[in-house]
Amino acid sequence: MGKTSVENFDAGKFRQIREAAGLSVTDLAKQSGISRGAISQWENGISTPSVARLTAVLAVLDSHASEVLDVVPTDFDLRTLRILSGLTRSDVATFLKLSESGWGDIERGTTPLSVARIEPLSKLLGTDQTTIVRAAQRTIDNNR
Repeated sequence: MGKTSVENFDAGKFRQIREAAGLSVTDLAKQSGISRGAISQWENGISTPSVARLTAVLAVLDSHASEVLDVVPTDFDLRTLRILSGLTRSDVATFLKLSESGWGDIERGTTPLSVARIEPLSKLLGTDQTTIVRAAQRTIDNNR
């Protein structure tokens, strides 16, 4: 899986949401601008989408990433929170005025999240500051 691919993607849930929306793979591809082949590979578990591509198709399906990711809220780390928000690593880095590699170090747990960045990150990700602090700690713990 590539660095930008979404982890814990549930292909079955994704297919159910597409079918419930009454769209064929071809229809979804046309409306989202994502290739039919890519969507088919996601649904068949051959590959997983990037955050940007997943966000594009979920917008067409009027759905949210949390509906197609198999994650438990207590397992959230910074990367998972970012993905659930439909943001790329670059989006977060730009918002926080960091280099992409600087945010990458924080997201991997090799550099701690500074206190000054907790509030803006919570606003960007649409969650409370306590969740950000816990996710940041979980990120560091997962790196050990």
